[in-house]
Amino acid sequence: MGKPLQFKSLESYQRGKNPDLDEYEEYNSFELDAMAKTNRENVLEVLSTRFEVLPPDLSSRLNQIEDLTLLKQLLKRAVTVASVDEFEQILANSSFL
Repeated sequence: MGKPLQFKSLESYQRGKNPDLDEYEEYNSFELDAMAKTNRENVLEVLSTRFEVLPPDLSSRLNQIEDLTLLKQLLKRAVTVASVDEFEQILANSSFL
């Protein structure tokens, strides 16, 4: 199984720009998996803290994402979005799902 691609931003991921493959080069696959899991949990924690009720399928959609840089961007978006609906639109408009 190959290393997941990392992108500098959600926007560059959506536009299909060249990925930055060097950012996580020093980590092994177990560490990358653990970091991805932690980032997914952080996104869900921020959203549930801010909005309390989350759609039941949001967790499963986030669990499909392995790209660490993208997950970090989604965490930033989770902090700044005005609603869960806005966050879901970000996910729906992204080509990584």
